[in-house]
Amino acid sequence: MNKQRFVVIDVETTGNSPKKGDKIIQIAAVVIENGQITERFSKYINPNKSIPAFIEQLTGISNQMVEHEQPFEAVAEEVFRLLDGAYFVAHNIHFDLGFVKYELHKAGFQLPDCEVLDTVELSRIVFPGFEGYKLTELSEELQLRHDQPHRADSDAEVTGLIFLEILEKLRQLPYPTLKQLRRLSQHFISDLTHLLDMFIYENRHTEITGYVRFSSFSVREPESIDGRVNEDGNFSFEIENWEAGNEKALSELMPGYEKRDGQMMMMKEVAEAFANREHALIEAPPGIGKTIGYLIPAALFAKKSKKPVIISTYSTLLQQQILTKDLPIVQDLFPFPVTAAILKGQSHYLCLYKFEQVLHEDDDNYDAIQ
Repeated sequence: MNKQRFVVIDVETTGNSPKKGDKIIQIAAVVIENGQITERFSKYINPNKSIPAFIEQLTGISNQMVEHEQPFEAVAEEVFRLLDGAYFVAHNIHFDLGFVKYELHKAGFQLPDCEVLDTVELSRIVFPGFEGYKLTELSEELQLRHDQPHRADSDAEVTGLIFLEILEKLRQLPYPTLKQLRRLSQHFISDLTHLLDMFIYENRHTEITGYVRFSSFSVREPESIDGRVNEDGNFSFEIENWEAGNEKALSELMPGYEKRDGQMMMMKEVAEAFANREHALIEAPPGIGKTIGYLIPAALFAKKSKKPVIISTYSTLLQQQILTKDLPIVQDLFPFPVTAAILKGQSHYLCLYKFEQVLHEDDDNYDAIQ
């Protein structure tokens, strides 16, 4: 990768189609070399036409901000030189590439058919468990700062950081997985072949930890559940002590947290149901913090009884929220480990033997390959 140069481009425009007269109003780029951002470029562009109100509301770019700026023709040579010989990287490549090529052509510059990389497509490949792949969703998942969504400079910056994360994830894939990706890459939007060849060469004699070989591909090793429990005989914590001793801790872990009487009542009801081995039917209004309301007494009961607690959710989305968002908060509240595992129905699991068969089928359908 040391010899490769990636230019991450983002444009803000007056609309969706350059062929229908829509124009660029801001263009930004970050240059990535040797695994880091080495250069930044950002320009407002005078489109010589009025910016629609909904675009101004979306981007925050007004007619007044661009009226004294230069048209695209004035920066075309600089943009051309920036992209010449580099990978063109963008989030939703067809949009940004389409506008840039059109505007360059109008200015008398013919951008060669450069290799392209679409961070939407690549994110779906390397982050298959994410809930969404918009820039704001990815930046939140990867804990990247994204100050001004729908501004080209901010969008290009965060896209560049996402792309660096993607490269690192690809580099860490085991050799068999890279080989299978290489075989499928001819059907991708992204020109990923040369990058995969490089990673394959680097990993050809390397055993990547955390994976096990299955036939012609690799899968992650099953995660072990740590059953160790800290036996701190002096620990004593009851729901009744929550309000006095731990409301401050909860407010520190959850910014914007406010005391909710309904949540306290729910905790006590759930705790009593556990203690008395009774059923409890609780109807709670939105906004009282129901998930935390049952997780805290559940964690306490599991600690005291030394038995697991099963929590059945209505949706898989709530499962993921509990595991990644709520349980870490509960863990930070207690001096003992709070461990959890997700149990899913059979339809949620992949049969490796069938997957092996599908993997070797000749199918050029893009959705099937993804």
